[in-house]
Amino acid sequence: VNALMPSQYGTIYTYDLMVVTDQKDMDVLRGELAQDENIADFLAVQTENIKLINAAGASEKIQLMVIPDGGDIGAYINLFNTGGKAMRMDANDVLLTQNVAEILDFKQNDTIQLQNADLVQRNVSISGIVRNYLGNTMYMRQSLYETLFGAYAPNCMLAHLADTCADQGAYAESLLDNELVLSSLSTVSQVEDFGFDLINAVVALLIVMAGG
Repeated sequence: VNALMPSQYGTIYTYDLMVVTDQKDMDVLRGELAQDENIADFLAVQTENIKLINAAGASEKIQLMVIPDGGDIGAYINLFNTGGKAMRMDANDVLLTQNVAEILDFKQNDTIQLQNADLVQRNVSISGIVRNYLGNTMYMRQSLYETLFGAYAPNCMLAHLADTCADQGAYAESLLDNELVLSSLSTVSQVEDFGFDLINAVVALLIVMAGG
């Protein structure tokens, strides 16, 4: 339990900041952040909620993250297979995190059904299962997304903050004052806000019950 957050926000997620905006505002916000001395570098991606449906009709809603063609997702999110080996994401790859793969009984090379917010359904083949500890995500490239669903429109930026940014959490909060920003999450704040007290209480309860 104590290793959960460092494993997610450190080993897998190596970005410092996630900023979400409306698709129509992306170009303006991207220009502003490019001039912000607190931002070292960033990658614009598209995120949206999709539904996965298996052959039995069971479904789960997860996050889809679409990576721009030529963009290096490995600089912001490390992709490892379930054995811990680093994975490279190619143009036609569809990568799925392990928890939802287990819930819906999906394995590598299985064909699965995707449904977007407009209820458009498409079938894709899973190229690989990747490690993840919090939340469920599917990763694919821009070119594949455009083939499946149409126009690619980024609405999210993964960023590394500069060494001169003294308080990452406060900086992430300050971005919310910008009317173009819908959400701004610092990984440092995510780790600090994680409810270890509640989880430790549950673990202690389970230990006592097991002892009984």
